[in-house]
Amino acid sequence: PYHLTEPLPYRRPGTSRAWRPVSRALRHAGPRTAQILDLERLITDEINGENDDFIGNYDHDVIVTDWAVDYLRGKGQNRLTDEPPKPWVFYVGLILPHEPFTIPADYFDRYYPDNVMMPVDARFPNPDLAPALQFLQHVHGTGKPREEDLRRAIATYYGMVSCVDDQVGRLLDELDSQGLAEETLVIY
Repeated sequence: PYHLTEPLPYRRPGTSRAWRPVSRALRHAGPRTAQILDLERLITDEINGENDDFIGNYDHDVIVTDWAVDYLRGKGQNRLTDEPPKPWVFYVGLILPHEPFTIPADYFDRYYPDNVMMPVDARFPNPDLAPALQFLQHVHGTGKPREEDLRRAIATYYGMVSCVDDQVGRLLDELDSQGLAEETLVIY
């Protein structure tokens, strides 16, 4: 059970999250366990900054989607007794596909190594980028990543997008199974 009721430590008033170099995230890009991790340990490790590059946001998105599916089940059951039906809004906040670049192996393996296309102009630093993007490369500490690190990060990113697609699919399936799909506007 996901029992995190407080903001993550770096989101509490009076704190700030230091920027991690992207080069570090690129070096650690790739598969992670598909098992949802123990949140007490995650919170402790987040405070200590020990596992940021290895955990990622998969746990959050799967757990939040589980909550949302449970809510939609209840909404579907209550719809039968809700006369007349009242308008409602429901927001589901997924984090993927953002770094750190980690995703369970079944998502990563869909793309790596055969389905990764390198960008046409993957140079770091890249003088042909707009000045604001050059600044972001600098401030994020991109450095000069190895091509293999970039390939792994791209495959991981593709896997993260597929994971989000799966989570949204779960929500759409539940709306349909509860008879709510026809009367619900979904905005992504």
